[in-house]
Amino acid sequence: MDKYGLLMIVRRRLQTLLFKPFAMAMMMVLAPGLALPEGAGFIHPWLTDPIVSGVSKGHPTTNYTPTAEGRLPGLCGAIQHYRGIVDAGGWPIIPDGPTMKKGMEDDRVPILRQRMMIEGDLDAQDDNDGTLLDVNLHRAVRQFQARNGLDADGVVGPGTLESINVPATVRLATLIVNLERVKAWDQDYGDRFFVVNIASSQLEVVENGELQYSSKVIIGREGRETPVLHSKITRIDFNPYWNAPPSIARKDLLADIQNDSEYFARQNIKVFGNKGEIDPDGINWSEYNQEEELPFRLRQDPGPWNVLGPVKFVFANNHLVYLHGTSNESLFNRKVRAFSSGCVRVEQALDIAGYLATKEPGWTVEKIQELIDTFKQRSVTLSNPVPIHLIYRTAWIDEAGIVNFRPDIYDWDDILNVKWGHLQNLPCVTSAAEIGKQKKHAANDKE
Repeated sequence: MDKYGLLMIVRRRLQTLLFKPFAMAMMMVLAPGLALPEGAGFIHPWLTDPIVSGVSKGHPTTNYTPTAEGRLPGLCGAIQHYRGIVDAGGWPIIPDGPTMKKGMEDDRVPILRQRMMIEGDLDAQDDNDGTLLDVNLHRAVRQFQARNGLDADGVVGPGTLESINVPATVRLATLIVNLERVKAWDQDYGDRFFVVNIASSQLEVVENGELQYSSKVIIGREGRETPVLHSKITRIDFNPYWNAPPSIARKDLLADIQNDSEYFARQNIKVFGNKGEIDPDGINWSEYNQEEELPFRLRQDPGPWNVLGPVKFVFANNHLVYLHGTSNESLFNRKVRAFSSGCVRVEQALDIAGYLATKEPGWTVEKIQELIDTFKQRSVTLSNPVPIHLIYRTAWIDEAGIVNFRPDIYDWDDILNVKWGHLQNLPCVTSAAEIGKQKKHAANDKE
């Protein structure tokens, strides 16, 4: 038997007989050739930050619930788990190479298997010594992809490999910074609420602890980021008019107007001035540029062409953003959905609007359908406004207790100024020295 085969046998025995973090630490010592230096080829500002080296194991939670109260202990438990992984040496970096698929042989498969085991996507009992990407490893890769926001096809291509090779120290730091976000706004979300995770482009509607809807959303693109805010939905507009914001009219629409003589007819947009509607054909649009505000208001009529789609959710905020449908449903098929000018486009907007509206007197599914079919504009004021939370979470714990990560699409993790001196007072973050004292006292109490 060669040296590599012996190492694999020793590794499995360690995982079976010893506490996992200790086994992982021993594995790194016994098989240093399997792991490249932590962080190789990956640049991140936290790799040398004291927050990563300073945070130690937290207090585990055994009864995590995905409620407002459960988010904090859930993240604390995750921090404990990933701190243990970091203390044990992290995980190996998988070298670049051809795409790996189920049923294929590849010399990197043993490293991939090791990597999936360390983070918990592959059970030790499903491990083997070969270089075949078997059904168990394929399933583990799919789970990893799902909880990292990737296409869960079990194929290890460039995108999946890049995510796999994010160092454990970075994952730990991401958990910590998201713990900080939860602490920054830890109020009760309400019995019935909307929550949009900007980082994952996902909306959830929850009532009495039960998930009612989970919908893809489209969020703001670079330079027009969707803001973090907390408000209440007070009104639903069916078949809304779209009044183009002045900045969008000059930056996004003016060029099309100048190049297309049929633009207004095709887009069903009307032009208004101080004294009412104006014929757009009587305006010399070439006189205007994208640097100055247009002296007109552009309004798009309701209908399938309307950029807001069939419905708009209105809530007070200083950013002039809202939730709405869309006339371009195909964009929801994209994995990264950052296309809007700051508002949030909702894939299931009409269904969710019906869910809320039919709780109000006089509103039925039939009435809503008639409005949609005839393009009639109507609004319903909610007698019980619904809290809405636009949040930015690049790490969280889902209902099954599984740790999820998403890319930091806005680079807000990187610019968030988190210092160890602030985090040391959090209930789930305990210094290594303090943990040592606790263990010593526990041992003394048993004597």
